[in-house]
Amino acid sequence: MFLYNDVVVGSAIYDYGASGTVGVEHPAGTQSRKYSYNEAYLSTSDIIYFVPFVPIYGGTQQLWGQANFPCITLWRPDGGNWFYREQNGSTHGPWQWGTRGDVPLPGDYDGDGDADECVLRPTTYHWFCFAPAFTIQFGKMGDIPVPADFDGNGTIDLAVFRPNPGTWFVYHRDTGVSEVINWGTQGDIPLPADYDNDGKADCAVFRPSTNTWFIRKSSNTAQAWIMTFGTDGDIPMPTNIQTTAYATLSVFRPSDGNWYTYNQSTAAWGVPFNWGQNGDVAAPGDENGGGMTDAAVFRPQEGRWFIRSAISFPVVVNYGTIGDIPMFRRNFLNWTPPSGHPDH
Repeated sequence: MFLYNDVVVGSAIYDYGASGTVGVEHPAGTQSRKYSYNEAYLSTSDIIYFVPFVPIYGGTQQLWGQANFPCITLWRPDGGNWFYREQNGSTHGPWQWGTRGDVPLPGDYDGDGDADECVLRPTTYHWFCFAPAFTIQFGKMGDIPVPADFDGNGTIDLAVFRPNPGTWFVYHRDTGVSEVINWGTQGDIPLPADYDNDGKADCAVFRPSTNTWFIRKSSNTAQAWIMTFGTDGDIPMPTNIQTTAYATLSVFRPSDGNWYTYNQSTAAWGVPFNWGQNGDVAAPGDENGGGMTDAAVFRPQEGRWFIRSAISFPVVVNYGTIGDIPMFRRNFLNWTPPSGHPDH
C-alpha cells in the first residue's frame, strides 16, 4: 500500500485540479500518474492510501431483478458510504460500511456469486466484511491489499503484497490455510488475475521502471510470462477486453486517452482505441453483462461515467461526485442486498 502524508496547512473540500491531485512519483522519474488520487478532503498530516487495480472475475447471479447486469458502484470516503446504480437507472444508497481512512475491497467472499461490502482498516490491518460477517486481522502497515480467488473455489481469499522484500501472503478463510509466495520486488505494482485460464488468480506484478509484466502462472509456476508492455505514465490493469476466458494485459494512457491491450497467451495485439482523457479514472468492467470487459472511465470533476459498450448500456452516466472512488475497477460487482441490509 502506498502512503502519502499530506502536510498542507488547513483543509480543502473537494479541491480538484492540478493543486488537488496527490501522486506518488516513482524513483525512475515521471511515474506519478500511475498512483494519482483526487483529494476529497484533506487536513494537515492526512493519510491517503493508494490501492492498485485488482480485478476479480465471476459473480453473475441476479441483481435487483436484472440477471447478470452488474451495478455501477461508488464508495464515498468521507462517511464510508456505498452507492449503487443499476443498469436500468435505479439507484440505491447511501449504505454505510466503513469509515474515513478505510480501503474499500468488495468481492465475493462467500461464494454466492454476489459482491460483498468489505473494507480494510490500514491503522490496524483489520478486514471488516458485512456479509459474510467477519473481522480478521491480516497484514501490516505498508502491505498492499490484493484479495483474489487464488485457489479457484469461487470465494475471494484475503491477500497482501509486501513490497519489501516482494512477498505475497494469502489467507484462505474457508480452510484457515495460509501461504507465502515470493514474487516481485520493491516498486512493483501487484496485479493478480487469472492470466492462464485455470480458474485461479495468478501472482503478477508490473515493474514501472522498465514497464515489464512478471506473471507467475498458477498452472505452471516453473514457467513464467515476462514481457514488456506499456510506456512511462501508463496505468496498467488486467482486463478481458480480448476474451471472456481469462485476463489479458491492458494499459490506459492518460496522456492521449488511448487503451492498449495484449494477449499474452496468443501474442496478439489488440486494436488501440481512444476512450477518456487526462484526469479520468480508468474503471473498466463488464458493465453490460456480456462477459467481456468494457472500457470505462469515471470523470471525478463532473461525476460522470463514460462507458464504451455496444450492448444495452448508456454511454454516459451521471452518477457520483468529486471524491468518490469508483468500485467498477472489478467486473464482478453483481450485488444483492444481504440479510440485515436496509435495501434487503
